[in-house]
Formats: sequence, structure tokens, C-alpha cells
Amino acid sequence: MPRKEQTLRNTTTGASTEAAIRTMSNDDNLVHERRQFIAGRALPLFVRQGFNRTSVREISQACDMSIGAVYHYLGSKDDIGLLVAEQMRREMIEFMNHAFEDPRPVESLRSSIAEWCRLCDRLKDNVLFLYREPRNIKEAVQKRIAEVDEQCISMFDKVLTMGVEAGVFKIANTRLFALNVYVLGNMWAFGRWYVGKFMTLDEYIEFQTDALLSSALNRR
Repeated sequence: MPRKEQTLRNTTTGASTEAAIRTMSNDDNLVHERRQFIAGRALPLFVRQGFNRTSVREISQACDMSIGAVYHYLGSKDDIGLLVAEQMRREMIEFMNHAFEDPRPVESLRSSIAEWCRLCDRLKDNVLFLYREPRNIKEAVQKRIAEVDEQCISMFDKVLTMGVEAGVFKIANTRLFALNVYVLGNMWAFGRWYVGKFMTLDEYIEFQTDALLSSALNRR
């Protein structure tokens, strides 16, 4: 490969966070694909062993790649943590873009709780990593994640407020109630090792949704 093509540069594929990561490849699509593959193989190691105790050699072995190949697409192990955080952020934004479309408060809340819990189940390792390893994620990235968390809670709050104004819900503090809804998904991610012994995800969603609606509905 000519020397000029070996120069480290920024890739423009994906979100701006990913664009800040070094790469030695000129193929943006391939860079994005390889990075997602590497992050996907590294994440279970981070959850099982911890970020600091997981070596790049172990990550390369999990990917069936050489260490040099890993560094071809990433500048450091820290970049993998950044990719894990960015995936969670993107998925949450996608969730918010379509989860609250039903204009009926009860139906909107019910369907949104189900989708939120299923998202947290699908990205359960991401959730665990973000809460266990915040020191290994750059402060600017943490801030972006926190902003999306706040937006998600606000979306639930909006549905609850709409229901209160319509006389469907009777909730003294919709903001706190919205936080409780948000925590449900994270709680499944954290406690699935225990809850999963006696309850499926669908049963968990049904139980928690019924409990929330029972306390929220205006029984006139």
C-alpha cells in the first residue's frame, strides 16, 4: 500500500462520535462494518471481565483477527467503549422517533413501555457497560448519553401529562412517574439474571405495565 494511504485519518461514516476515531483505511463503509463487528465481540468480554481487565489481544482473538487488524480500524481500546456508548445513543434516538406515535395516552404508554423494555433487553450488555464503566467513556460522550436519557424521560412525561390533561391519568408528579417508567427497562437489563429465572420478558412487561397503569388511571 502506498505510504500516503497509510496516513491516519478520520472516517466520516456513522455518527460524529465515530468520525473522531482514527483509522488507517480509506473505505468508510468497511471501517464502519469492521468497527461494529469488533465492538460486538468485545462487549461481552467487557461485561464479563471488566473493561480494564480485557486486553486487545483477547478482543482480537474473539474477533479472529490479528491485533494489527484491530488497530487498523481503531486507535485504541477506549474507542471500542465509545462505539458501545454510541450504539446505545443511536438506538434510543430511533426508539423515540417512532415509539410515541399513538395519540391515545393509555395505548401510547403501554406500547412505549413494551418497546423500551425490549430495547433494553436487546442492548442489555450496552446498558450494563455504560453503568459499570463510566470512567472508561469520555466525558463528552457521557454527556451525549445523558442528554438522550433526559429526552427519553421527557417523552414518557409528555405522554403522562397528555393523559392527565385528558382526565385519563391521575398522577401527582408526572416527571417522577416518567423516571419510574424509564428505570423499568434498565432494571430488566440489570436484574435479568434473577428475574429471568421465574419470568419471561413478555411477562415482565405485562406485569410492570399493569402495575403502572393501575396506579396511574383515573378511577372516577
